[in-house]
Amino acid sequence: APRLAVVLMGALLTAFAIGAVFLERSSDGTLITFALGVMTFTYAGLLGVFLTALLTHRGNGRSAIAALFVGAGVILLCQPYVLRHVVGEHFTLAMPWSMALGTLVSFAVCAAGAPKSGR
Repeated sequence: APRLAVVLMGALLTAFAIGAVFLERSSDGTLITFALGVMTFTYAGLLGVFLTALLTHRGNGRSAIAALFVGAGVILLCQPYVLRHVVGEHFTLAMPWSMALGTLVSFAVCAAGAPKSGR
């Protein structure tokens, strides 16, 4: 099982890297702006789970994993190329606001999990 998990994560990260190359080629911004935008996919979920663990006594392993995926999903929905199709007009959301929104939703998903036992 661990070897299979490593292979699957390697394939997932490779696919993400290939997608990032195509996104970078189509973007008009600088490389640093692009790199920070890509990092928000993981940082929103990580920050939400971290804040849940730091500020509350709620959450468990399943809610933390769900929060990581939901955080990445919110960031994906906040991307300009997705927002154009969802909203129907040219609507952009700056990266810091998408990061804050992704963190907030991730925090809520993680905190929705059953309280940790033993505290």
